[in-house]
This record gives sequence, C-alpha cells and structure tokens, in this order.
Amino acid sequence: MWEQLAAVARLRELGRAEVDENALFAMVARMRDITEEAAATSRKARRDAERRRSNPPRSHTTASVPDPPTSDPWMVAAAPFEVIEQW
Repeated sequence: MWEQLAAVARLRELGRAEVDENALFAMVARMRDITEEAAATSRKARRDAERRRSNPPRSHTTASVPDPPTSDPWMVAAAPFEVIEQW
C-alpha cells in the first residue's frame, strides 16, 4: 500500500494530473530498481563485500582449555556459603 501511495505522490510531483494503471506500475518498478541499486552500492554493502574478498572464512577448531596450575598456594577452591541472607 505504501508503495502505491509513494508512486502516486511521485507521479504527481512529475506533473501527472491523472494516474493510470500502467504509469503506476511503471513508477513502482522504477522505485524498486532505485532502491535495489542504492542498497547494492551502499557503503556498508561495499565494505562487507571487501571484507569477504580479503578475509577467507576460517575453520573453527575446538581448542582444549588447559587446567589451572595446582602448585600455586593462592589457588584455593572457593567454598560455598552455608547461610545466604535473603532480603
């Protein structure tokens, strides 16, 4: 619905007093083409395309996490609280 209203408004701006079906569909198609072209050439689209070209996809491997050192005297397991005060 919004496309039809925008197309009618644009046709009126161009000086068309009467809007027929063919002109309306042509204007909607033209507005869609402009939108697609703008989206394809937007800054973000260009940046993303450049990133894809320069950075090939990486394979994700599962790395093993080392165990914490046990020789450190400060590394003591935390004891859970026995009493938790509820407010």
